[in-house]
Amino acid sequence: MFKFSICSIILIILFFTVGVIAQTEKGEFDNDERIGDYSSCVFLMDIENQSGSGSYTFSLQQNNPNPFNPATRIVYSLAEERHVIISVIDSKNEKICFLTDEVQPAGEYSIIWYGVDENAYAVKSGVYYCRLEAGDFIETQKMILRR
Repeated sequence: MFKFSICSIILIILFFTVGVIAQTEKGEFDNDERIGDYSSCVFLMDIENQSGSGSYTFSLQQNNPNPFNPATRIVYSLAEERHVIISVIDSKNEKICFLTDEVQPAGEYSIIWYGVDENAYAVKSGVYYCRLEAGDFIETQKMILRR
């Protein structure tokens, strides 16, 4: 029997109701294709916040899957409460979107990024970077989006 978490079910519903994949004849996303009506480039966050259940270090794990299409999970942990900024930037060092910008307690967090910019437009295939800033801790991971 299959076991689905509530978050998995929400992801499936979001995927089908929002119509995440809108490909052109070439198999690439149309640059003018908007994915839903969202003001943020991240749809679900803090899916697995496990704060208070152990000791943590400051870290940003490699996104999974990588390369990805259409979504990837970004997991990070905080050793103590900090103001956290997670952003996605392109290979030209231009900001694509912010995934989070808030104070968070110590713990492990997980965010799903659907390969869209801050206006919910699909970004093109290419290399992107996920940057975690938590106080004086800064770490960056390379992500590859293949449409």
